[in-house]
Amino acid sequence: MNRHKTVLLALGYYFSDMVRGVVTYARKNNWRIVFLRGVAPEEGLKQWRGEGVITSLSEDSLTCRSWGSTKIVSLIRFKHSLLPVSLVRENDYEIGKIAAEFFLRCGHVNFAAYSDTKRLDGFRDTLKNYGYSCDDLRPSESVWRPERRIVEWLLSLPKPCAVICENDWDGAELLALAKWNNIDVPKELSILGVGNDTQICDTSDLTLSSIDSRLYEIGYTAAEELDKLMNGGKPNQVFISPNPFVAERKSTDFFFSEDERLTTIIDWMKKHLDSQFSIDVMAKDFALSESALYKMFVKHLKLSPKQFLLDLRLKRACDLLQQSHRSGLTMDIIASQSGFPTVCAMFTGFRKRFGCAPGEWRRQRMYFDKSAL
Repeated sequence: MNRHKTVLLALGYYFSDMVRGVVTYARKNNWRIVFLRGVAPEEGLKQWRGEGVITSLSEDSLTCRSWGSTKIVSLIRFKHSLLPVSLVRENDYEIGKIAAEFFLRCGHVNFAAYSDTKRLDGFRDTLKNYGYSCDDLRPSESVWRPERRIVEWLLSLPKPCAVICENDWDGAELLALAKWNNIDVPKELSILGVGNDTQICDTSDLTLSSIDSRLYEIGYTAAEELDKLMNGGKPNQVFISPNPFVAERKSTDFFFSEDERLTTIIDWMKKHLDSQFSIDVMAKDFALSESALYKMFVKHLKLSPKQFLLDLRLKRACDLLQQSHRSGLTMDIIASQSGFPTVCAMFTGFRKRFGCAPGEWRRQRMYFDKSAL
């Protein structure tokens, strides 16, 4: 009988969904999970004698000892890559891109980032492609960030301003500081976190919008990769794509436009999404030509009315697909309730946006949902 594998979970930060993903895989494969405890992680690492480690600690912390045959999966990037480890983490650049595109669709023209990773790069590069720039304050400049400096930065930003944060903790921090310093959220600051950890996002009455970086899948995949290493596999790099649509809450519930007609049109589109209206008919209802409506959207949102409408419909379809295994919704019903004229039109939209059919998109997420049961 094979001896059970013993794995250390050594985290510099804690996300419940990520840990749940690791633990789910461990249960399925009869691992013993040990959690690193205490304020001096190096001492715990020096004493560890198990087969594997999943960690978000820095490379400096891990080099406190030699690891021999012990295998390691890291959840953060190493600057020097001195250790033969596998990397499993979010696609940070894609997260930044999704954040920028989301804020652009909310009509924003002023942007900032409270970030210091490739999320900042993806955010800045995407904005640059549309002719915008962004301010930034980098959290890692100090472990304990002076509150006064953060507040001065927030006050200095042009208003209204859209801010992406490195994670949900930082987003919650900015929400609190804005409230204490009479900065109106979301009218002056629209704040977006990353992780979509509901324990953090729903803590305050002013709930935090967030990009779902699929933390459960990251934890589960990290455990899978560690198992491969412990079974003789080679180190690998795996990047998990985030959910393409923002989990919207009160912290970004603000559409900014100098053109009140556009705000009215956007509200109407959201309310009538399942009525399968066409852009030309909608334009006539608002006493606009189709070309005038096109120019209005491109000027303020950097995309056409048809592109904006397709995004709304795809987001609704994704939400319904993730509910369908519990609600029993068919593809026909999902397409209809999302405003697609036919199932074929929904399939075409999914393939253009995600490179796969709706059913495949759902199966990719259901794999992890079933693992969690």
